Amino acid sequence: MYERTCEVISTGDEAVCGARELVSVVDLEERRVRWSCEVDGDAIGLATADGTLLVSTTKGLLYCFADPGSSASLDGTNEEVSA
Repeated sequence: MYERTCEVISTGDEAVCGARELVSVVDLEERRVRWSCEVDGDAIGLATADGTLLVSTTKGLLYCFADPGSSASLDGTNEEVSA
């Protein structure tokens, strides 16, 4: 059984925080949560690239969040994929 329940990565002036059933983006300069979203499971696998945030959870789900203007966002929506 996987024992970690949270994860934090830094992306420039922001931190991405994964926790129990939640992922959040924190503005480090303003010290406030800029965005958050509920997920199914503990958000422990975090990666960012080109305006895209990938989140994997302890329930085996992979979430992809993208800025509407990024090349990764085809229709401005976020998708949940089950492995």
